[in-house]
Amino acid sequence: MDAEMRSHLEMLEQEKVAAGMNPEEARFAAMRQFGWAETIKEDCREQRGVRWLEDIVQDVRYGLRQLRKSPFFALVAITTLALGIGATTAMFSIVDILLWRAPLHVRDAERLVRVYPKGWWKSEGRSYPDYADLRDGTKSFEAVAAYQPGTELALGEGVAARQVQITRTTSSFLPLLGVSPVAGRFFTKEEEGMPDAQPVAVISHELWRTQFSKATNAVGTAIKVGRHSYTIVGVMPAGFAGVELGKTDVWLPLGTITSDSQWRSWPSDRGSYWLRVIGRLKPGVSREAADRDASAANQRGWLASGLKPDGEVMRIGGLMRSRDSQESKEVKITLWLGWVAISVGLIASANVAGLLLMRMDERRKEISMRSALGAGRGRIIRQWMMESLLLGLAAGAAALLVAHVVTSVIQAFLLPGNTTATSISSRTLIFAGASALATGLICGLIPALRSGQIGLAAALKAGSGSCLPSQSRTRAALLVGQIALTFVLLIGSGLFIRSLQTAGKVALGIDADQLLTLTTQLDGDDQRNEELYRSLYERLKNRPGIQSVTLAVTAPFRSGWLQRIIPKGREGLTQPEFGRDFFNEQINCVTAEFFTTTGLRILRGRGFTSEDRTGAPPVMIVNEAMARMIEPGGNVLGRLFHVQGDQAPLAEIIGVSTDSKISEIQGDFIPQYYVPFDQPMIRGKSQMRALLIRTQGKAEAMVETVRRELSAGQSNLPYLDVRAMRSELEPQLLPWRLGATMFSLFGILALTIAAVGIYGTVGYAVTQRTREIGIRKALGAPTGHVIRLIMRQGMKPALFGIVLGTLAALLLVRTLSSVLYSVKGTDPVTFCLVPAILLTVGAVACWLPARRATRMDPMAALRSE
Repeated sequence: MDAEMRSHLEMLEQEKVAAGMNPEEARFAAMRQFGWAETIKEDCREQRGVRWLEDIVQDVRYGLRQLRKSPFFALVAITTLALGIGATTAMFSIVDILLWRAPLHVRDAERLVRVYPKGWWKSEGRSYPDYADLRDGTKSFEAVAAYQPGTELALGEGVAARQVQITRTTSSFLPLLGVSPVAGRFFTKEEEGMPDAQPVAVISHELWRTQFSKATNAVGTAIKVGRHSYTIVGVMPAGFAGVELGKTDVWLPLGTITSDSQWRSWPSDRGSYWLRVIGRLKPGVSREAADRDASAANQRGWLASGLKPDGEVMRIGGLMRSRDSQESKEVKITLWLGWVAISVGLIASANVAGLLLMRMDERRKEISMRSALGAGRGRIIRQWMMESLLLGLAAGAAALLVAHVVTSVIQAFLLPGNTTATSISSRTLIFAGASALATGLICGLIPALRSGQIGLAAALKAGSGSCLPSQSRTRAALLVGQIALTFVLLIGSGLFIRSLQTAGKVALGIDADQLLTLTTQLDGDDQRNEELYRSLYERLKNRPGIQSVTLAVTAPFRSGWLQRIIPKGREGLTQPEFGRDFFNEQINCVTAEFFTTTGLRILRGRGFTSEDRTGAPPVMIVNEAMARMIEPGGNVLGRLFHVQGDQAPLAEIIGVSTDSKISEIQGDFIPQYYVPFDQPMIRGKSQMRALLIRTQGKAEAMVETVRRELSAGQSNLPYLDVRAMRSELEPQLLPWRLGATMFSLFGILALTIAAVGIYGTVGYAVTQRTREIGIRKALGAPTGHVIRLIMRQGMKPALFGIVLGTLAALLLVRTLSSVLYSVKGTDPVTFCLVPAILLTVGAVACWLPARRATRMDPMAALRSE
């Protein structure tokens, strides 16, 4: 305001003061007379805002100074919170991939759906005619696409060949997803060609980078995939993996499936369920309407084919199978481990809250003095919350590193090959930040509220050996909660480790530790295939490091084949009389070395010999399970059966072998029988072949050696897929291995945090009772008495926590029983070992500060106040 206005305002103020107003009232009245009251109020609000911001900055600086003065406390608190926040952030990242995050490069993912069959057929697979019905007979979709789930084929030939993941799709697949290649193009409808497709391929960005070094001339180059050559026409964008959780290296037109003669009928066969179908809904179309539309189109197609649809209907679900209403195995495991990670986060928060309570006890005189000097309760609480918040933010930054490591471990088990699992989305970063803020506020809430209850007189009267009783009870309750949650995690870890041990030691019937299986991709030339396997068989027989080799049609845990046999005298029967008309069981054609190579034994009768060849009387061997099925007493030697059909020659059972697992390690042994490889009763009907190789040492060490030596010198040799049989069991052991690994990881983490909590609580108690301990020692208390006194105080919460954890574990193990292998949820070994571990760790954590207390000088302790 100018000088004239100021002078006039001052005159009005003086008049009002003379009338009896105080100076402040006079000034405000004069301002109001000029119409400036609102301006005054706004100025006051701005001043209060500036003061509040200055107070916040001051609180931040004060909090940082306090943490710098106690670096060890800050390091322990930040590390503890970082571990808890990192574990929960890692699990959130995986849940984000499975449930919320759209696949990379996919456009408008909310309108993309997967078409499931619903009815008597439980598989997701659909036939090509079913896909054609949906493509041509529905009005709810902008587009429909089909693909064959990833399969393994060889890329290249000879020594340089390697396995890659192949996905066959229709030409509508990429346009439907809204994805464009970064180089070249996708294949066209003409190239899709059902039943005959053009030999073109689109490769992944990763393959383009590793195989072609991102060469611009990669498009147009020929590559050999399996037994055929394809011309590269495009390159997928980086990170694109389709609509499955795994990876794909090469995309081929759907019609290339018919290049193998045994699958040539699939495009027209409604009984061949080999495709998965996805679609993009038109705007405004609901999933319920699409359900009805797809079901009607499917049933019209079946009726037009002269087949009964058996009431089958379609069901529309989310694009990613993990997001379907029927939870997948991946989702169940992830959500389940998510609760475990949350438990670790709670344990970490409780631990830091306890540390902050101890820190508050140490600073209660400071708090009282600040209060006496005019600091309000709100200001004191805000300062404590700010200090806790700083700890949470620092821990959140460190938690990102922890989350990256934990995510990598989980990905290796749960999402192998998934390229999106290694990236941290913005949603995950927001979650990590929110978790850090929330954890910091929660950890500081109890100490902050307690700090307002400290009175000046009480604080000044209290010595170093005292604290508020309510704070001691709160610390004890937090410690009991930590130990109880840790107990539950360790029980889960123990149950899964026991399950993994049991599953790993299950009786397979064969010696898997020293077995290799060798297969290769075959074409339709039976004579060439036979010569190839015979030559490999001969080359391996006398190779160093190999005990024996056998040639077979199928290999355990890699392939199988059902073939019926009909008892003599029951030809042409359609109704069972005194038993079954035929047996449709697992068959294998094997050479004479099969039983010695695999470790199977002949219990009764004899095995195959070189005399069991073409022209000799047909013979067969059955396992014990099949012998019991044929005859309750298992006395089946000499029984005659037609193999394959009732017009086939009769084969005599000449032996009974021990049982063995061939596909699933769970469950009972299944019936199976064997026929000589050199008696081609059925061998010519199958293109499957396998070599089983018994090594002198561990099979894993011979895998690459065998493949490299066999491939050397033969540049046109197909890819030889050599695997240790134990590696074939790994997918079945995955649920227990994942559970054991993650529960153990989180359990050890929780145990470490709980041990730190016990140690900190007992150590602080020793500090509080310094004078008391000094007096006891001065009066002659023996060392053992002091140790027992301190350990009793520390072990009491541990015992309460174990009791509470035992009750909680007994309630929760019911949910784990369905995923354990041959282990009860109340496994006595686990429930005895876990308390022993916790008690041992707790005793050590208590003994260390107790031992320090016994070395205390009584005079120094008495002077410590």
